[in-house]
Amino acid sequence: MLWLQGFADQAMHIADSIVDYARTKGHLLSLLYARISGAAIALCAGDLATAERDVRLAFDLAGKHRLETWNAWAQCFGGVVVIRRGDSREGSRLLRAALEGLPEPAFHHHLSLLLAELAAGLGGAGQIAEGLGERQGTGSRGAHRGTVVFL
Repeated sequence: MLWLQGFADQAMHIADSIVDYARTKGHLLSLLYARISGAAIALCAGDLATAERDVRLAFDLAGKHRLETWNAWAQCFGGVVVIRRGDSREGSRLLRAALEGLPEPAFHHHLSLLLAELAAGLGGAGQIAEGLGERQGTGSRGAHRGTVVFL
């Protein structure tokens, strides 16, 4: 919640602490969750280097342990990093493919952020109608889940 209140640095510090704690406990799923959440916080704070690091580490861990859902989450946030780095077309393609690869029960609070990023990426790639469809919840998984994205 800190990053929503404008305290991104504090939120990132707490996210790093949670990663350290999960690592010392050797709890893989907690570590993956902390890395993905850390990437989301870093993206909201505009820290692309930290987001990219967390995505890469989550992707490596998920791949090593063959955890496909976590692999897809890492791919989602990897797509957002690509969009934020200026390649809207490729990032949107990566993000859309990763979202479509997630099993239905895997959706949770990151969905709104990811759909908003997909809409922005599609818009940046000149695919305005598709971007508006994502924003209005008619693209990807939005219509199926009744999700509306507020930008």
